[in-house]
Amino acid sequence: MKKLLTTMLSLLLLVTMSSTIVADDSETVANPESKSVMIKIKSENVYSVDITWDDLTFTYDLGTWDPETHTYSEPGWENGITSKTVTISNDSNAPVLAFVSVANDTSTNGITTTVSDEALELGEVTVGGETTKATFDVVVYGTPKNTSITEFIPSTIIVGFDSK
Repeated sequence: MKKLLTTMLSLLLLVTMSSTIVADDSETVANPESKSVMIKIKSENVYSVDITWDDLTFTYDLGTWDPETHTYSEPGWENGITSKTVTISNDSNAPVLAFVSVANDTSTNGITTTVSDEALELGEVTVGGETTKATFDVVVYGTPKNTSITEFIPSTIIVGFDSK
């Protein structure tokens, strides 16, 4: 009798505890919400660029007096040097562009300055890699008109940088 009573109670509990869920496709949910997923990528470029300038002093020799022959030597740029080199070194983890320009002072005595390159690309340095370098030359030409001046600045070299 206990077995019968236990079985009946078990069936009764089974019937009353189970339920069926049915979804109705015909209804839509009012005011649905959505949210976009955002991915941020952290990338820090660290820029480290150095400029190594040659001494940009040029000497124009007006001619040296020779007391034995009573003549001057041929005038010209001392030792024939009319250009000097500038080196740009990039130790950045990103490439850079270097822009070079010259501001000539046209009132200064007949000397003009130019540069060999106005735009230089320097690649990024890879992990364990070597410094990337580029060079340009600063070139002077002309003849000083006012020889009573012993020193003057005919131009300024301007170097600017931008990320590539």
